Amino acid sequence: MGSSIDQKSNKYGGELGPFIQVLADINVGLGQYKMQLKEISESTMICLGTNLNMANIKREGDLSVRLGNLSFNMRASCKNLSDGRIALSPLTTSGLSDLNAILAIIRKEQHIELCAKSDIGHSRRFTGFESYNFVPKTLPEMSISDVSLATQFLGKKFAAPIFVTGMTGGAKRGGTINKRIAMACQKFNIPMGVGSQRISLEHPEQSDIFDVKKYAPNLFLIGNLGVAQLNKGMSLEHCVRAIDLIRADAFALHVNVLQELIQVEGDKDFSNLFKRIELIASKLPVPLIVKEVGSGIDLETVKRLHECGVAAIDVGGSGGTSWGFIEGLRSSDRITRN
Repeated sequence: MGSSIDQKSNKYGGELGPFIQVLADINVGLGQYKMQLKEISESTMICLGTNLNMANIKREGDLSVRLGNLSFNMRASCKNLSDGRIALSPLTTSGLSDLNAILAIIRKEQHIELCAKSDIGHSRRFTGFESYNFVPKTLPEMSISDVSLATQFLGKKFAAPIFVTGMTGGAKRGGTINKRIAMACQKFNIPMGVGSQRISLEHPEQSDIFDVKKYAPNLFLIGNLGVAQLNKGMSLEHCVRAIDLIRADAFALHVNVLQELIQVEGDKDFSNLFKRIELIASKLPVPLIVKEVGSGIDLETVKRLHECGVAAIDVGGSGGTSWGFIEGLRSSDRITRN
């Protein structure tokens, strides 16, 4: 499911944009008319249909959107555009929520596509390990059977100091990926995290994407929400619901400031979060992790998170997947891409 972002000035005027250009085949119904979704923002869909009689299009109508096996229905305002397309904007809070779910699914699908087909690792590839060399022991005076990689993490013993951090969710392909990772992690007794569960909280029919314990019941599983969502209505209650939905053994709040700033539809408010994190850490029924997604965590923030009662920190520094870079690839803006 492809798409690209148009970060240029909104060619439709008003407060409709910015838009993501939708390259996938997504069907939109408006009464008797069938259309294709061409562009989408957080408030509006731009559609194009064949044999549309613009004169018969009313100011409002009942809208339906098919996205894979999901169906969304909403009441929307209708505006004919000068280029022959039609702008459809939900009129209710639930309709806007559905629109943002559609936008999230398109985004998650595109993330998977970019990771599969592009080199999205950190450009410098410097992790710090390059500064160290192991000095071999010529006669170790031990047997290979004496070597153990077992380690303790969050009160649980694992076979190796390896943790598959949360990566994806919110789309059908994400569910398949999570299932395969979960089965592998259970087999080798290492922990796993899922991607952001926000969509499953707002749209419970999407919960199956994250419910991997039905395939790997003994897996140590870590739930996930974006920390910026704590400034958009998410609370301790939502974190507990996310834990319950997947029977999580720990919970992560991911911090992705750079990614959100580059992402056109990203959340830009990261104020007053330490006090919210402290409350969640003190009340959550499982250990709380704070994780970055490619930019690392500075020492001062680590100290403050420790004071807030966070149980573990996933630094998420350079060397692996760079989600800021991925959002740059999504953009059609030349300056952003470079």
